[in-house]
Amino acid sequence: MIITIKMKTNLANILFVDDDPNLLRGIGRSLQTQEKNWNILFAESADAALDIFKDSPIDVLVSDLAMPGMNGLQLVTKINKKFPETVCVILSGTADMASMLDAINVAKVFRFYTKPTIVSELVKGIESALAFKTKASGSPFKGYGSTALDELPIAVVVVDENYKSVFTNRAGAAILADGQALSIDRAGVCRAREVNIHAALRSALNDDHKNIEPMYFVLPISSELRPLSVIVNSFGDQHLPGQHASRLASMFIFDPNNPLEPSIEALKTLFGFTPAEANLTASLTKGLPLEESASECGITISSARTYLKRIFSKTGTSRQGELIKLVLTSVPINTPTR
Repeated sequence: MIITIKMKTNLANILFVDDDPNLLRGIGRSLQTQEKNWNILFAESADAALDIFKDSPIDVLVSDLAMPGMNGLQLVTKINKKFPETVCVILSGTADMASMLDAINVAKVFRFYTKPTIVSELVKGIESALAFKTKASGSPFKGYGSTALDELPIAVVVVDENYKSVFTNRAGAAILADGQALSIDRAGVCRAREVNIHAALRSALNDDHKNIEPMYFVLPISSELRPLSVIVNSFGDQHLPGQHASRLASMFIFDPNNPLEPSIEALKTLFGFTPAEANLTASLTKGLPLEESASECGITISSARTYLKRIFSKTGTSRQGELIKLVLTSVPINTPTR
């Protein structure tokens, strides 16, 4: 089934793909104010979306990740090959690392959003995608890659077969500039304090390891700080601009000293929290006990217990651990600063 609106030739074409028709109708209602700016189209499957592409050029594709038959990443991969001028955005009901790695490795994804998504944020993302469309460079680590990866609240560093850095997102650049765990020497080579990291990079860059699994490490910083968590993953062979094909490896770096913080506005919008409930939830998400969270929020422990009962009721959770897991997998995360 394909749902469309009457198209105007002078407007950008935005296509939403999801196997949930109710979700598509909800998006349609939420975006009615954008109909003066965009032609908004809907498809309930990847095959239906491809049929639309045959008849109309699509400027921005917004696709669900998990769909029966052809999933969102498979659809984006096909679109990249057949219609490279289309900018692709992925919606996901989960925020797991495996899906994130697949999206980066397999498809040129402009932005990632977790469901439920705040419509105003999605509109901003589509507007950014349209602006990007006019200046895309075609490099795998400029444009699509940098825009998508800069949105991640974790550090990403990509190196080539000579261990030279070919890409870092904003969080990765901050870690390299800090120099306590990773650094870049004058030749542009990435150096790690932990020798096991270099061994893992060698394995990821080895041509014999075609299907290498991600490798996990801790990377000490100093005796006063918690070590970083590092995932080393192979990108496979990539063609960099002006160079021969090179095997690339990535490091995804998590810093427990800079805990991820959920968006207060997202908490209020998604769960109907009051400002006080949203602030307490954000504090608990950092891993603080209720007493410390109450102090951080400037409320009494008695008030914090009352708010927590309301928070549990609104989220359908019953324990702090369950609440934190729900928040970290459902709510947009603000990128920490070092």
